[in-house]
Amino acid sequence: MLCGVQIFVILLMCTKCLCQVNQKNVTAFLLKYEHYMKASHDLDRSDKALLKSWASVAQVDRVNVTSHYRLEMVRHKEHSFSRNNISQKWLECLSLHELEIKRPERNYYRCEADCLQVASVADHQEKKAVHQVAKEIKQWRKSFRYLANQCHLDNPRNEDAAGACLVEYIQRDNYDLSLQRLMNLKQKCIGDIYLKMAFSSNDLNECLKTCLSQFLYEIRNVMDTLHLCYEIKSKYKE
Repeated sequence: MLCGVQIFVILLMCTKCLCQVNQKNVTAFLLKYEHYMKASHDLDRSDKALLKSWASVAQVDRVNVTSHYRLEMVRHKEHSFSRNNISQKWLECLSLHELEIKRPERNYYRCEADCLQVASVADHQEKKAVHQVAKEIKQWRKSFRYLANQCHLDNPRNEDAAGACLVEYIQRDNYDLSLQRLMNLKQKCIGDIYLKMAFSSNDLNECLKTCLSQFLYEIRNVMDTLHLCYEIKSKYKE
């Protein structure tokens, strides 16, 4: 049978083993948290670069599609209201209805501005969601550093106890799970931005196409007025 001293020694050894196991767990948790911290920093940097790149591509795409429809508008305007090689009567009609001739172009530019504004607002809303999640992740890192400092203050010159203190705080409040959820949410928001930019480009194209169609409709109405003016002047001259 075991004597009291032997039992005490065995219990002491078991306690030492448990402490070693627990300390290993604490170390593993701390390494995991540090990995999360680094991963969130890396994610912030890569996301900022990605959004900047996408914004540049989107801007070029908007300039291209806007220029395309604007050139189409100008081409139709110049073709319809050219003052080269025309009769005096037609020139008089052009001068007489100058305000009506300018109106479709002004309306087109208003329509174009509205289309670009809608595209800009849509982008801003999606980016706002990303910035909000990024702000919460930054707050998580700030809270983590605060807890780590507090644990070191509560356990001066005892790294093991300070580490165990921090792990206890994190585990109790599920801080690690919160950060994982925030990082996953941010990636979803980034994906939503990419899709929104793709849809926004298509929506802008359709919107400007509608502007051009309305412009052509107004041009036809003006041309009808000009032809009527020309007919009246021709009869009057006769």
